[in-house]
Amino acid sequence: MQSVLSEIVLHNPMDVEHWMPGLIPLLQSGRVKRVGVSNHNIAEIRRANEILGKAGFKVSTVQNHFSLLHQFEKTKI
Repeated sequence: MQSVLSEIVLHNPMDVEHWMPGLIPLLQSGRVKRVGVSNHNIAEIRRANEILGKAGFKVSTVQNHFSLLHQFEKTKI
């Protein structure tokens, strides 16, 4: 029986160029269903989507620090 992960979340935005291409085969094989990111800014999320988009995938979740006190990216969403 093949193990399947419902989602992989990348927490380090410095690794977008390194890890995103490597996740494409896992998505294509069905071993990973979705890819999410955490602590990425808008430009990094767009870059991750560009990389995944070449294979027909996209970032499905974003988990960033956002609250009433921390709304620095609100105008870009």
